Amino acid sequence: MACPHFQVTIKTKTKSSAVASSAYNSAERLFCENEQVYKDHTRKKEEVFAKGVLLPAHAPSEFANREVLWNSVEMNEKQYNGQLCRSIVAAIPREISKEERVNFVNEFCKDTFVSKGMCCDYSIHDPPGKDNPHVHILLTMRALDEEGKWMPKSRKEYILDENGNKTYYPNGEARSRKVNTTDWDDKGNVEKWRKTWEDKANKYLERCGSKDRLDMRSYERQGKDKLPSDHMGPAATALEKKGIKTKTGDYNRNVNIFNDLLDKISQLFEMFVERFESLKRRPKPHWDPLLPNYLFQYVELNEPNRRYLPRNDRIIREIQDLADVYSSLNWLKELNVLTLDDLKGYMEKVEGDNSEQLKKIDTLKDRVDEIDHIIGSRDICNNRKHIYEEYEKKKFDFTRKQFYQEHKKQIDSYIKNKKYLDNHDVGETKNKDKIHLMAMKEELNNEIRRLQKGLDVEGSDSYVKLKKIYDTVSKNSKPQEFIAKSKEEFVEVQRVSIHDRLEAGRKRSQQQTRHISAHDTRSLDR
Repeated sequence: MACPHFQVTIKTKTKSSAVASSAYNSAERLFCENEQVYKDHTRKKEEVFAKGVLLPAHAPSEFANREVLWNSVEMNEKQYNGQLCRSIVAAIPREISKEERVNFVNEFCKDTFVSKGMCCDYSIHDPPGKDNPHVHILLTMRALDEEGKWMPKSRKEYILDENGNKTYYPNGEARSRKVNTTDWDDKGNVEKWRKTWEDKANKYLERCGSKDRLDMRSYERQGKDKLPSDHMGPAATALEKKGIKTKTGDYNRNVNIFNDLLDKISQLFEMFVERFESLKRRPKPHWDPLLPNYLFQYVELNEPNRRYLPRNDRIIREIQDLADVYSSLNWLKELNVLTLDDLKGYMEKVEGDNSEQLKKIDTLKDRVDEIDHIIGSRDICNNRKHIYEEYEKKKFDFTRKQFYQEHKKQIDSYIKNKKYLDNHDVGETKNKDKIHLMAMKEELNNEIRRLQKGLDVEGSDSYVKLKKIYDTVSKNSKPQEFIAKSKEEFVEVQRVSIHDRLEAGRKRSQQQTRHISAHDTRSLDR
């Protein structure tokens, strides 16, 4: 897919130099009169495929030399924070041939900028071995008059009354406003430039026979449920090329997995709707929700457990939740189980056919949880035993109470876990150390997996995942019953995008967080 990167920034005197920027872009050695130094970037000459300076008709011919042009720009900016030039960095589609890239950039610059009176300095970069063609464009911020002299960026305009007379502030100063001499700084320009870049790129892509097309809109504006990836800067890209993983690279890889899962789930969702529409059922006022809508509650319910995680860990957890939903939906597709009532009936049949094995699995799971609890309780008791023993040594009531107040949490925790161990850490676990308990736990888990594989149900792994989702949702929420006048109305309401469902969960979590924060603030105020 063609990369939609199109970045626009402004170079100012306080942070950069127009001469230095031009020298870097063109890989040349230019003299900066303002700083009285040479800006030498000739070492990057291999990266520059083509370059040029495009001028409007009334510009001085000597401005075709980029050193003269940008020194003139810098010398005419008197303010310490003056804006020197506008900088654009745009990715060129790889499918466009090298020769056509020059024509493409020339055509874009002439039609978009030079025709408006701007001087344009462009350099096309194509670093060897990186397959990353892009163009750097520098644009002047001041217009040139008919004599080729720099014009002011704005002028003062007095505010007149209905009779054409000046109006004044109470302090006697004439009222005025600043009026730009050009429309180059209009907020909507960047959007127009991006659209022009898209149109011209697609024209050249069509000309070279590529089926790929460039779309400069965000995923949200395109109506896609995908997550956007982060821009890989030169440092991160260089590290990734060497095989060193970066945070940005890891995040983008996870975003690609997430988006791929969303595409697959969207296709499954549409399949469920189509199958539902094809069923000839008697119209009834109450319809059972489609399973995708029910299962997505699982993703939403897990949102509170994800929102405090770092961004990369959060998306990994979301991927796992979506993967569970996808495998369950994929399995249900083969069974033609479409609604919650269908699922309940199927699960009752499965549990009836496998009741003995399921009881064994539940018993073994309870034992695994008990061993986990024993291991945890032992650790807590070992860590807090010395505090409890010191507490028991206190003979006087006053010192005993004071010590208890200082270590209340540790003492209560020790007593609670010691009581649990006295009741549960008996029999075969009592004389076993932690290593042997972990081995016991692993044996039980192996037995659980063996019994799950032996379930008399096709795709037992998917059944286990589905059971986990089903239990989580049924414990925490109830699917809303939708009242529809017709099947057509029901199906239309059920066509809710996955993105909307995920966003609804995130918004609820944010609202809960704000509510908790507001409550904490009120408590502090009191």
